[in-house]
Amino acid sequence: MLQWNRLAFFDKHFLLDSINKAFEFSEAFLAKEVSKVVKAPSIKTGSSLKKGYFSESKSVTSSIKEVKLTAFDVNQLKVANISGMYGGEAFIVFGDASGLIYIMNKNSYISAFTGFNYCLTHIKVLSKDLILAIGYDEPAPKPWLLRFWKFDGNFTTISASRTVKLRKPAPSAFVTAFSILNISLMAFGFNDGSLLILFGDVTKKKKLTEKIISESSSPVTGLVFQQKNLHLLLFVVTSDSVSCVELTDDKNLKISCLDIQGAPLHCSAGTTSGDISLAVSKNAPELSCVHHYDESGKKATTCFEGPIKMLHWFGSYLLVVAPKDEQTDLVTLCDLDNKIIVYSGVFPLVSFVTTAWGSLYLLVNDEHKLATLIEKDIHTKLELLFRKHLYAIAVKMATDHGLREATVADIHKRYGDHLFSKGEFNRAVDQYLRTVGIVEPSYVLRKFLDENHLPHMIRYLQRLHEGASSQEDNCYVLPEYTTLLLNCLIKLKDEAELELFIKTNTHLALNVESAFTALRQAGYVQQAVLLSKKYRRDDLYIKIIIEDQHDYVGALRHMEILSVEEARNLLPGISSVIMRAARLWPA
Repeated sequence: MLQWNRLAFFDKHFLLDSINKAFEFSEAFLAKEVSKVVKAPSIKTGSSLKKGYFSESKSVTSSIKEVKLTAFDVNQLKVANISGMYGGEAFIVFGDASGLIYIMNKNSYISAFTGFNYCLTHIKVLSKDLILAIGYDEPAPKPWLLRFWKFDGNFTTISASRTVKLRKPAPSAFVTAFSILNISLMAFGFNDGSLLILFGDVTKKKKLTEKIISESSSPVTGLVFQQKNLHLLLFVVTSDSVSCVELTDDKNLKISCLDIQGAPLHCSAGTTSGDISLAVSKNAPELSCVHHYDESGKKATTCFEGPIKMLHWFGSYLLVVAPKDEQTDLVTLCDLDNKIIVYSGVFPLVSFVTTAWGSLYLLVNDEHKLATLIEKDIHTKLELLFRKHLYAIAVKMATDHGLREATVADIHKRYGDHLFSKGEFNRAVDQYLRTVGIVEPSYVLRKFLDENHLPHMIRYLQRLHEGASSQEDNCYVLPEYTTLLLNCLIKLKDEAELELFIKTNTHLALNVESAFTALRQAGYVQQAVLLSKKYRRDDLYIKIIIEDQHDYVGALRHMEILSVEEARNLLPGISSVIMRAARLWPA
């Protein structure tokens, strides 16, 4: 496995354990009992469409025998016979090779009914009340059937059903892959490389438009519909190729080959971003690659140790199932963007993987258990990231989840503290800058009191003042912080930055007299003049032009523009100095 950070973002549970005592009747008995209540919808004979592949059955309404289960048992739901598992909004469905269909709700209630009289090969859930499956009622070479069932809200009654007869592209062909975009667009891949695309609402239309594509002679192992940038795409994976079909309409299909290497069954999966990922085992048995494609071709590759037998996307996480030994599989969840492993665990041999109710479900062979991986809450995941000092990932995760600004700022503070402890002061300041307005400034400033950290303190103080254009904005900028910044700039002897700060920062709370005195003592007379003018401190302005510049005429001219009251208040302090300079007052 790649040398990524390993975390535990998921908890492992076995939802359903062995039920030898709880479930007392056998699978055969269950099938017998259910068949008394539910009969498979019959197919009309002699109703095949001359130019199509389809026939339909009458809608039926049937009761479903509901059985309260707490687990799957080796004698009841035999994994060897389970031919499909799929999760939907309201339930998970299981189909077995004998044609039975099991529906499990969130409370682990399982309902069962006969879907096909002979065999079921594929099953999907299209909405919260609609199941579609592929199978047949009679042995080959009879046609394969696409059948759907619509249920009432309690899943105790089938409110409608329909059967569509699939004609094989070749006598020996059978379905190897099945994908649904919606009720009006489906695709079927066959073992001879043929692809059948159906256009039209299968629940209503008698005549459906079909397109057959035969671009490969290798078995179709994966089909993924994707909608991206207003384009409707169908990725087709065979054992030795990857292709993309652009579906403009049912008459215009644009096919492009993306790669001349493919993937085995269960080793291709669509991403939430509109791409597709597939696993390819290299000649070296110790290495496998997961290639990621968009409509233009391969765009990235991730390497893993050992062979891969199954891929499944769960949100932004890629689930990889790899054989560990003859009896167990290694299940790994990867965050490819952040290069972290969010879960890794050993399971009995995994047969199927699906997603339901915000969690992952794995059907495993040992005692026929249904395992679930439940994602931990965001705050627990953040704590796990903190322990590994993965603060950059924590910030991204908190932002993606829309957490409060204060929470995100706290992560930046933690990140800054971590970098500061490592002596990476510039990077630490980068993080502290993102806390301005939320974290108390004194917390940061205390870290940079040493004179060697003067540039770092200045960066932080400048950012503190940047947005302070009104009293509301700078409520956290105390006069002491502004004075401190001016003193730091003076110590650094950065005259240009000092003057720029005085000119551009307005409405700042400032201890003007302290700043004025510091500027004068450091010899920055012009900057002191600028400061006194900006804050309309006429007394300080007159003082500096008299005492430092000896511009007595300028002082008098400045007093001319003042009001009588302002001039009267200033005269006692400067009259003796001016008169002494004019030799009208004894020294």
